[in-house]
Amino acid sequence: EMLETSKWHITDYDYHSENHSWYCGVESAPHYLNCMNDALISGEIELTSPDYEGMKAMLMFWHKYDMDNDYSDRAYVEVYADGSWNEVASYNGARDWVQEFIDISDYIGKVIKIRFRFYSNIYTTDLGWFIDDIKLEIREVEEPVFEDNFDMYKHTVGSEAVPRFPPTDGLTEYGDWSREGNFAGNSYYGWEQYVSPWPWTDEIVDAAVVHGYYYYQNEFLYSPVIYDLPKFSNLTFLHIFITENAIGNVYLIDENGDWHLLKQFNDDTWFTTEDISLWDYYGQDIQIAFEFSTPYGYGDYDTDFWVIFWVDITSYGFLRACAPITINAYDLPENECAVGISAIYWRYEWNDIYSGGFGDDLVDGSEIPGVTEEDEEIYDFEWWVIYDNGDYDEDPRVGYISFEAHLPENCTHDLYYFAKDKLCHSSELKHERWYVDGIAPETLLGISWGNHPEIPRNEEPKQWYTPKDVELGNAPNVICINDDVHFYANHYGDGCIYPYNWQNNTYYRWVWWNETSEMYEFYPTPDTPGAINGSEIDVSSHADLIQFNNSSDFWFEQEPPFGGWIYWMHYEEPFYFTEGCEHWLYYFSKDDLCNTEEPVEWHVGVDDSSPESNLEFEISNGTLYYNETSNVYYFQNCTWVVINTTDLPSNPDCQTGIWYVNYTVWRWVTRETTVQLISDQVKKGAIYISGEEAGEIIDYIDSNGDGLWNYCDYMNIEWLSPYDGIYNDGWYHVESISFVGYYNVKIREVMGGAGEWTTLIPWTTAYEWEAPYQQNGIKYDKWYDEEGREYFRLWIHLGDLVNFSCGKYEIHWQVYDYNNMTEGERKQDLVIDCTPPRTEKEFSEPFIEETIAGGETIHWVTNNTKIWLNSTDDFIWDSGVYEIWYQFWNEEPILLWKRGDETHNKNYFTIEEAVRIILNDPDAT
Repeated sequence: EMLETSKWHITDYDYHSENHSWYCGVESAPHYLNCMNDALISGEIELTSPDYEGMKAMLMFWHKYDMDNDYSDRAYVEVYADGSWNEVASYNGARDWVQEFIDISDYIGKVIKIRFRFYSNIYTTDLGWFIDDIKLEIREVEEPVFEDNFDMYKHTVGSEAVPRFPPTDGLTEYGDWSREGNFAGNSYYGWEQYVSPWPWTDEIVDAAVVHGYYYYQNEFLYSPVIYDLPKFSNLTFLHIFITENAIGNVYLIDENGDWHLLKQFNDDTWFTTEDISLWDYYGQDIQIAFEFSTPYGYGDYDTDFWVIFWVDITSYGFLRACAPITINAYDLPENECAVGISAIYWRYEWNDIYSGGFGDDLVDGSEIPGVTEEDEEIYDFEWWVIYDNGDYDEDPRVGYISFEAHLPENCTHDLYYFAKDKLCHSSELKHERWYVDGIAPETLLGISWGNHPEIPRNEEPKQWYTPKDVELGNAPNVICINDDVHFYANHYGDGCIYPYNWQNNTYYRWVWWNETSEMYEFYPTPDTPGAINGSEIDVSSHADLIQFNNSSDFWFEQEPPFGGWIYWMHYEEPFYFTEGCEHWLYYFSKDDLCNTEEPVEWHVGVDDSSPESNLEFEISNGTLYYNETSNVYYFQNCTWVVINTTDLPSNPDCQTGIWYVNYTVWRWVTRETTVQLISDQVKKGAIYISGEEAGEIIDYIDSNGDGLWNYCDYMNIEWLSPYDGIYNDGWYHVESISFVGYYNVKIREVMGGAGEWTTLIPWTTAYEWEAPYQQNGIKYDKWYDEEGREYFRLWIHLGDLVNFSCGKYEIHWQVYDYNNMTEGERKQDLVIDCTPPRTEKEFSEPFIEETIAGGETIHWVTNNTKIWLNSTDDFIWDSGVYEIWYQFWNEEPILLWKRGDETHNKNYFTIEEAVRIILNDPDAT
């Protein structure tokens, strides 16, 4: 909880674990404010459970801070119990991300709250305080392997306390600390015991301390030897490290004398508990060394120092559920005097409750020969018996027993066992505590999305996808070839969860469908660098999915490759798929106890291809003609031009889909001018500019046949000097006509190359999510083919974009898919052909032309006179003559000529040929 005015809030500005943290400050700066006393308070936490009695409560969190180090700005961690707040830690200065461990075991049995409080004064400000990954863990209390609080030593309760650092023989149960260095024994500049009031309080503090000095320092503090380091041991210590020029190193010295750097400090840390794993050194005799060093001329007493308050080495014994614990027993002495072992007796308790077991027999402790009531740790319990050479003895020798015990339940187990020889001598009763984790980790799947928008085919993106998300289909259905895949092994469950996975045992492989070979292919192969044969991976289960499988079902109904061995890659860093389209990714994790997760299968499409597009036409009148030579499409005014787009690859499962189409439409506009006519009648004759004769109309087209010059009529002009140097001879389109003293006719050139492209539609974006859309000659829609493949279409009706649509156009477009890939910019020239072709007759001899009453012209011909039909389609936007037909009164039309048709390839006919066609009689005359 927090006040409304609080500056505590969740941010993604900085964090320890993705992708947010708590921040006290203002991000826009980023800075905190003056005069803050701002608290982030947890809800009530009950530590009252009887199960917590005798346990340890450890508050853990990661934080980063930067605050005014010159004054009193400070961050506090406080615990509320019994009606008051109590400070348990405070921080000042600056520190990058670090994990804190605060022991609050004193509050077990109480109801508490935890408060993170930030205080600032009226002076300067800095970045502020970030907190992440807060956890309160209840831990079993174990007897420490080693501990030292650097306190005073008393021979008796009443004796005077004496320093024990460096201790002398008999003053420590663990052995002697030692020190060496340039200033060893100096009470300021070498390691020394500190027993006096702490400068900030009146509390007497015990610690090991060293301060910086002007001269070169290299001061070592060595722990006693810790013999036979137990499994799962951790080094833990509370310290302050302040530095301007000092460096602090923590080393482990193994039994061979080799030094291993565990941690280095070169930034300030204030009352920090460090927790360092020593697991790799299990079973060795080790020492811990703390080294404090400063360069010559730079060390300083006040600004370089190291204070260590206590040092512990503790051990947690973890075991995988049902992992074998081998108990071996043999008799002493190991010579002919040994009579041999008769039985091993064992039992275990789970969470302080007597639990199951197995063996050759189950007996009461009071029935075991030689056990009396004084042996209460044996007498009062039931024991499983493993007899020499019984069903559970794995050692075939007489008098020797080897037995595998198993602890199947999760969490705390107390294992007890002893052996008896054939003369009833008993071994020492052994007691081991094991924390059993039988839950495999779960591998979380993450995607780092590349430079592209969210893909609509996927659910809303998440930071991590659990195996359940993948199973339910909530993981992404399709990703892009440049999206990387990463994993996080999550160790979870109730109770004793194995806390570490130092080996980072996560593995992956994939299967993909090769559309070229039409075969499933497998990655990695034995030849892939870094590939691991699954038989080399120790697993607790699922060996048939991880190590070996020779079933064709497992290998996608193909012959098992690699002899049935399954190959994996060890996950070390995010990776990309190396090929596109359909993939099945398999991945799993195992913890260091060998709890093994069942491989997760994620079916995903990978888009590695740019989209494609093509032009289509919806013709409602006339036909479409394509001139391959000039790469131009011709059609009539009522045609829709369709940019049809779809994504690749062809498999719909692998398509991210069309994101948008950018497009622009241009029109070719030729040169225009205004000429003057004396009459508005359509006829040949002179034209004038500024009252001066400029040329002559040598031909014309009266589009509506009214005999008057109107919009859409045409005149063919031959220009006179000097205008023949300005304009081209040829056809001109009538744009408008008005009368002011003269008939002023605006004409536009339609032949030749004079002119320029003008923009009808500037570059415009059509997004797929806007479909369906229709406005002003533009519309978008989508459709799906029978395979479910999606098409996004952009329709353009050129006739709706201008008043006079006849002419030449150019459409440019560029298609992008959600992979942000494109086929590049494309363009196409188009012509709207508004004028029909013209045809004139021409006759071969003999023929006679006669004009009869009413002005009608008649041509007299013989049955073999050739009648030529000469057709032209002569404007720049005209598509050209395609077919020539002729028809006699009350008869069907006859096709004379067709472009590219070898059957109809001449431009003339005779009456005799026509009669034979009409009568369908090749001999007719």
